[in-house]
Amino acid sequence: LRAGAVRLTVRFWSPALPDDLDMLSAPVTYVDLWLNSTDGCAHSVQMQLFADNALCYDGVVPPAMLGCAYTHEGLQMAYVGQKQQKVLGHSGDHITMDWGYLYLASREGQVQKHDNGLTFDWNVTVEDDAAATVLLGYDDVASINYFGTLCRTWYMRDGKTIVDALKEFDRRHDELLGKCCTLDKA
Repeated sequence: LRAGAVRLTVRFWSPALPDDLDMLSAPVTYVDLWLNSTDGCAHSVQMQLFADNALCYDGVVPPAMLGCAYTHEGLQMAYVGQKQQKVLGHSGDHITMDWGYLYLASREGQVQKHDNGLTFDWNVTVEDDAAATVLLGYDDVASINYFGTLCRTWYMRDGKTIVDALKEFDRRHDELLGKCCTLDKA
């Protein structure tokens, strides 16, 4: 995407590595962003990535929502979800995310919770290149109902949380990208 003399490149990816069940089952997606000046001059850029509350419920009428933004070990995070959770409360073919919590995290820019969703705001001066990574995560609270027992996703066994996943994905970005490139070549 190009606006004037600034080019934006975006890459969405998830490390769906078949030999790493933790990464395969972790509910996190990367959004890598690059800005570069195509004329060699400095440009002030304001960019926003928005995740609407509607991603967390099914239907037209929005339910009561809750969420907040905070920083944990230098990683800015924000989450949103329905105030009243009905975990695995529906069945059928046309079921969307109707329980759990949507997360957005980044070390760059500013991550915020608003009344209508989550935002990543990036205000930067681009003279050559600038890069940022945003993490989108989803804590579904429970993934399956196994004969009356609510079970979490494989990644979250042994007490891991979505925050642990976001921190690990943040830390392992380059390593996981390398593994995905190797898998793609194979």
